Amino acid sequence: MGNNRLVIPEARAAMKQLKKDVMKDSLQGSALNPIQEPIGQSETTTYEAGKRGGAIGGEMMKRLVSLAEQHLQQEQQSHKNQ
Repeated sequence: MGNNRLVIPEARAAMKQLKKDVMKDSLQGSALNPIQEPIGQSETTTYEAGKRGGAIGGEMMKRLVSLAEQHLQQEQQSHKNQ
């Protein structure tokens, strides 16, 4: 997560788990843009590493937006039911 500060520091463990899940899914090819696992770390160029990191961050953002949309929809439903 680099130097990014979390708005809710207590969410750090959940964010780390999300990152692990996205990386695992990417390596298994279940993400939209599967990430190829490098043969060796020394064979990975900076450009390739950046592409992988960008894909992981992009997929994390997609999942976070999806979670936020679900939360907003549930919140809206609960307000309608009151």
